[in-house]
Amino acid sequence: MAGTADFLTDADLTRIERLMEALDRSGIDYMKVDIGALQLTLGKGAPPAPQAAPVSAPVATPAAPASPAAVAAPAAPAPTPAPAAAGEVIAAPLMGRFYARPEQGAAPFVTLGDTVTPDTTICLIEVMKTFTSVPAGVSGRIVEILVADEAVVEYGQPLFRVEKA
Repeated sequence: MAGTADFLTDADLTRIERLMEALDRSGIDYMKVDIGALQLTLGKGAPPAPQAAPVSAPVATPAAPASPAAVAAPAAPAPTPAPAAAGEVIAAPLMGRFYARPEQGAAPFVTLGDTVTPDTTICLIEVMKTFTSVPAGVSGRIVEILVADEAVVEYGQPLFRVEKA
């Protein structure tokens, strides 16, 4: 796997997909895997509550049941928006590859200054060849795009900043 949580190769993503498939077929609800600086938590349903101190012994840990989902967390806390920055953050609803465009060569879903409504599709996130449309969820104007096209994003990672209308 990659040495940092900031960069995952296609091979890393394939390994994560295999872990997700294995988890889905198993009776385990959550598993946490630590490989170097990367901490990966895979689970069915909402992510488990954060722990006060990292658990280093077991590789797989059972928890509460729900529906399949995946969450990747870096060893260090995720960056938080600067307090001086105005606007509401739209965060990634799941971990995967971020796409700003519906297809290669097409115009992006949104650009700086665009006005969005709660139903406006602002990007796609792809996990295991499944593309999920991400709606803005808020009305306003896009004032900041926080992720590069085709970057790997984590659950809860800020994607856009919107100045509410």
